[in-house]
Order: sequence, then structure tokens, then C-alpha cells
Amino acid sequence: MSENNYDTLQITVMTLTPLHIGTGRELMQGYDYCVYNKQTWRLNEDAILHARFSDDPKEIERLAKTPLSDLLRTDDFVPTSDFFRYVIPGQPRSTKPGSILREQVKQKQIKTARDEVFLPGSSLKGALRTIIAWQAWRDLNLQPDRAKLDNRPKFAARNYEREIFGGDPNHDLLRALQVSDSAPIAPDCLMLANVKVLMAGKEGSPIEVEAIRKETRFKLSAKIDRQLFSEWASKRNNFRLGGAEGWLENLVAIGRAHAQERMRVQREFYEKRANGAVIADFYRKMERLALKEGQFLVQLGWGGGWDSKTLGSRLTANDDFKEWLIQNYRMGKGTRQKGDPFPRSRRAAVSVTRDQQGRTTEKPGAAMGWVLVEMKQITKGGLDV
Repeated sequence: MSENNYDTLQITVMTLTPLHIGTGRELMQGYDYCVYNKQTWRLNEDAILHARFSDDPKEIERLAKTPLSDLLRTDDFVPTSDFFRYVIPGQPRSTKPGSILREQVKQKQIKTARDEVFLPGSSLKGALRTIIAWQAWRDLNLQPDRAKLDNRPKFAARNYEREIFGGDPNHDLLRALQVSDSAPIAPDCLMLANVKVLMAGKEGSPIEVEAIRKETRFKLSAKIDRQLFSEWASKRNNFRLGGAEGWLENLVAIGRAHAQERMRVQREFYEKRANGAVIADFYRKMERLALKEGQFLVQLGWGGGWDSKTLGSRLTANDDFKEWLIQNYRMGKGTRQKGDPFPRSRRAAVSVTRDQQGRTTEKPGAAMGWVLVEMKQITKGGLDV
């Protein structure tokens, strides 16, 4: 293997279900967005206030207390109007003032505010880290061990991760993997997703989010720094990355195996729900999907649940150890009894229908965050392939 070289990858990510990667910001009905004609309109505060500006102190005071949406007239609702940053199809369940909508990652360009949407490279890299850890658990013959777990829930699996990837960030295997953010795309890829927390046997809390629509494509690039595995690196201060170089070389195969297991578990959850037929059928189709060379499925972003995170599914495979985890980290809230499924909730986009009396009916319609990843190697060791 030559030194001072990179493998470069061209990556296409296509959404198969609504994808939400949040900014952490909550948008408020009437101030950040409003609903009109069954669409969600993101308000442009500066443009609205500039158009309604007045020198009258009393009018200024009134404007300061008035929701932005109340300053608009019916004929203002034109998608090309400066009063709106963008318009997305769909509307939240609640149209009451003060209702909350969770924002999707967007990117403002220098000197402009085009609200273009991008896929963070960190989100994809985090998902790749999870599938590598899943494979490494088997390859290294790791076993559940209470002594290896950190008492802090957020860092519970830290010792396992160090054993898999390396003892510190400088020697972490994924230091060799660099994933770019995607090129930004126009905000017309967004939709309003009504999401619900589905519990075993009952319904949970409703949540409204901006989400990327299915069949949206993002282009990213990645590099594998082969120099960090070279003889030059090993001779320099005896440097060696943790983990196995082969895990990076076999991301597609590992991703496929991980997705098959995860989809089976999710399908079985929805098959047991009276109204889960649509999502159960989605998983059955995905399990049988004929993938092309370089393709695999993975779940990204918000909505994957606790067991989609690093080592979640491995640590709960043993029933006795799983019950200890739940009790020790106080994860079994509410009425959960020993032996009940865990995790017992899923987040799913729901379809909302209203009858003539205004009563709503909600049915799970789509799992969150599933994407098709296609990796194409452009160079190997710095040479075209």
C-alpha cells in the first residue's frame, strides 16, 4: 500500500421516508410560521415588519404585541412574496397560536437567506459509526459486562467504544474517515410531518416537525486517509489507529447486514400493532429490496429511537442484561413491567384525516429517517479507479 494517499468516495443519499435532522430550534405558530390553505408558510419577520412600519409610537407598540401572521392579509399569501421565506406542503394538527414546530437543518448563505437544506456529514458519519460498532461487537466477541459500563447514562458504552475504535480521539478509527456536508438544495424539498410517539398498545405524544420529503437526493463526498494505516504512521511515535481498517473497507456489506437485522426488528414491532400494517409492509418491501453495487440502507436523524444508537441493539440482546440496564439507568418509565418489550416506543409520521364534524383520525404512515446510501469509489490510494 502506498503512503500519503487517500481513497475518495462519491456518496449519494436518497430519502425513502421523511427525514428530520433538527437544529434544536422550535418555531412558534403566528411568529415564525402560519398555516394557510393547508400549507405551512415560514414567515419573513424583517419583510413583514418593514412593510407595516409606522412612525406612530402607539402603532409601533401595537405591532410589537401582535403575532406576525395577524399582520398579513389574504392576498399576501403568494409563495413568491417577500413576506415568506419558503412554503411547505402540509399543516400541523394544531393551528392555534403558540403551537410548536421543530425546525429542519438549513444553511444560510453569506449575504443571503435562501434557507437551503443540507445533510450534515456528521449525521451520516454517526450512522456509519453505529453500524461499524455493531459489526465490531461480533468480530471482537464482546460480551455484556456491567463493569465496563459508565454510571452516567450518556456515556454508558464509552469503554466499549474505546475498545472498538481506539483509546482516545487521536487514535479513533474514524479519524481516518472524513465525510463532507452535502451540497445544499432548495427548501422545496421540505414537508410538514405530523409525528407521533407510538407505544406498545397505546398512543403517545404528537410532535410536528419540518422534514425532508422522500426521494430527495443529496450529494456528499468522503475520504479514507490510508496514510494513518501506513508503515510511515506506525514508525512515527509508534502511532496506530484503533479498530480494523477492514471495517472501513467493507462499509457497504456491514451496512447491509445491519439494516437487515434492524428492519426485521422494526417490522415485528409494527406487525403486532392493530394500525401498523402500512409501516410493517414498508419494512417487508425493504427487506426484499434488490440493491445495486455500492448500495445499503440506513436510518438517519431524529426518530430512530434508543436502539438505533451505538451498541444499543447489542447491549439489549441478552434479556437479563437488558433488564439490569433498564433498571440501573432508569429507562423503563411508566407502567413497564419486567419482560415487557424494550424499547417499547417508536416515532412515526402519521396521516391525519378529518371528518365533516372536524374529528381527526390518525394512522401510522411512515417510519422516520430511512435512506438509501450509494457509495462509489473514485480513487484508491490516490489513483483513479
